[in-house]
Amino acid sequence: MNVHEWNRIGIEFINGLSILILALALAASLSACRQSPDRAEAGDPAADSTELCGECLELPEAEICTVSGAALRNSCEAICRGQRILCNGPCPCPDETKP
Repeated sequence: MNVHEWNRIGIEFINGLSILILALALAASLSACRQSPDRAEAGDPAADSTELCGECLELPEAEICTVSGAALRNSCEAICRGQRILCNGPCPCPDETKP
């Protein structure tokens, strides 16, 4: 093998390693939002937000109202708690958004 072939192999290895690292980082960030059933009941608005959905507290506040009538900090928290979003903004929702 000549130097050019070794360079090509090295570049392919680095590219493959970079893709692997990015995939692992993405998987780790996505798993952070999963809720484990033993920590709190899905959709329990009384559960401690910091313990259950701490990563959502770092996102901007954009209050939402859930189908169950709970007002939550943002849509990330609603998704983390397994809640369905009824409308953007505080509860109660305007009449046009109610089913």
